[in-house]
Amino acid sequence: MVASRIAKFTEEMSSKVKWSLLVEPGKFSCHLTEFVQEFNRLDRMFVNNELSDDESAQSSFNANYLTKARSKMVPCTEYSRVKLNDGLGQLDDRNALRNGMFSDEHEFLEEEGCTLKSTYGTTDFIHANYVRGGPLLNSFICAQAPLKNTQEDFWRMVFQEKCQFIVMLNSAVDSSTLGPLESANRSYCPYYWPRAEKQFLQFGCFRVTCVSVDSKADPLFTITKLKVQKVGGNLADDECDDELVLEHWQWDWQYLGDVHWPFRVLRKARQLSTPTIVQCIDGCSKAGTLVAIETTLMHFIRGSPITKSLILQSCVFVRLQRRLSVSSALLYLFIYRVVLHWIEPYVSKWYERAALGIRFKSIGFIQKYTGMIQEFSRITPAY
Repeated sequence: MVASRIAKFTEEMSSKVKWSLLVEPGKFSCHLTEFVQEFNRLDRMFVNNELSDDESAQSSFNANYLTKARSKMVPCTEYSRVKLNDGLGQLDDRNALRNGMFSDEHEFLEEEGCTLKSTYGTTDFIHANYVRGGPLLNSFICAQAPLKNTQEDFWRMVFQEKCQFIVMLNSAVDSSTLGPLESANRSYCPYYWPRAEKQFLQFGCFRVTCVSVDSKADPLFTITKLKVQKVGGNLADDECDDELVLEHWQWDWQYLGDVHWPFRVLRKARQLSTPTIVQCIDGCSKAGTLVAIETTLMHFIRGSPITKSLILQSCVFVRLQRRLSVSSALLYLFIYRVVLHWIEPYVSKWYERAALGIRFKSIGFIQKYTGMIQEFSRITPAY
């Protein structure tokens, strides 16, 4: 029963909340050290536990990361990656790539009898992974924000997978307003979708048209209804092979105190038979956190056995398919906070309600977590 699973989880979660007079001298307060230590276990999981050859393979990423990845430190595992199988991709010119990366006095070292190919990369690669199976009711695709040169690949993926729902958790900029140095920076996301009604953008043979824009339907997200068509090279030709209508939800998620929005997004995702694309800058940190929340909720709803460290288990499940998901201890604590909000009406024991911060708003998990995110929000960002 769901109630017994919740009872087991709340008992374990409240036992991790520790109390001390030393954290804040003279004041009896709690600390969340065990939760942070649990995240550290997650961070070391694949270092301390060797993966199989299939699980650790990333050959396609190694062959494409120079032009199609934001960072070589964020891998894309081979067995769960999305493969673009329409054959429409373009290869990069290796000589142009070399000239852009190396000055005249540098040369590629070539072994004797070995010649360099004239092209770089493969046409089927995009930095995105499926997260599916296990307790999940539906499928997700965790994807990095498109680069300027991978926008066509992104819409190829959307069209291929027939995705009807895109959740974008980062901001975007108009790349035409950036200077040469800013354009070379891979930390920004270009506007890869049209934002005005009836406006369209062309990406190779894909035409993306804005049907409508609604900023009132959701208090946080801007919802854009898009139509994706596969057309010929002649823009005047209205004929198309096929078309896809989808919703694009965009919000720059920074504040970790709002625990309501994941439920609105995940409720919609569960209603769809096609994969939901969850996208942030690296496709791991925020995107992986949202999918880990859904994985945890499905453990409760679908009758999966509630084991010790359920959220750790859910994050490992996501990380096996999308590396480096849930990249910080604060995001890990956010998962606990969202799940606690969901189970709050069913927590009945006095000590558990006190330890978790439900009974008294001045002590417990909720109070400590709120203080942590407020302190984090005051930290001046690095320049």
